[in-house]
Amino acid sequence: MKIPTSPLAASSNVELMAVFSADEIATDYRNLYGVDVESCFNGTKEIMKWRCLDSGLSFFTPITCAGDSSFYRGLSKHSWYYMDQKWEYSAALRFLPTQGSVLEVGSGHGHFLDQCARKGLRSVGLELTPPETGKSRSERVQIVDELVGDHAKSHEGAYDAVCSFQVLEHVPEPRPFLEDCCRVLKPGGRMVLCTPNAESFLRH
Repeated sequence: MKIPTSPLAASSNVELMAVFSADEIATDYRNLYGVDVESCFNGTKEIMKWRCLDSGLSFFTPITCAGDSSFYRGLSKHSWYYMDQKWEYSAALRFLPTQGSVLEVGSGHGHFLDQCARKGLRSVGLELTPPETGKSRSERVQIVDELVGDHAKSHEGAYDAVCSFQVLEHVPEPRPFLEDCCRVLKPGGRMVLCTPNAESFLRH
């Protein structure tokens, strides 16, 4: 078995945690959510979960088995996928400046950006699968269909804050993603990232 390199620490100091059947994952998504994910596996039969012993990051291989835009469009049809309010929105707002600009990577309908706009911030969102309905109509909110890496090429050092909620765990290669988020920040800017807690009681 080939030992992978941690996508965050760039080292092979990793341990194998679990092996999952791609067929069983596809069956669960089809039965639970009505979403066909079989094409995302590209013929792969097993998905392996690893833990980086240097950074603590848990990651899956092969990294080519990531959800595509049709996968997220399928999930977004469920009412729970784009929530109007999340507890981390209120927590994040406390860390944001009272003026300036904020970029949200993975902005969905723009509900968090609406709150930022009401706070007086110029608010921009990046969303690869923009919702067809329910999207923010605030004149102070702009949602762009663009990757953060592409956005960084023309917006380096442009934002006072960068926020991203429940996105990092979907990114196959987190290191360049985080580097691009840093690139669009002004010197002294603030980044707020939220991910699910795999150790929370909800897993039981």
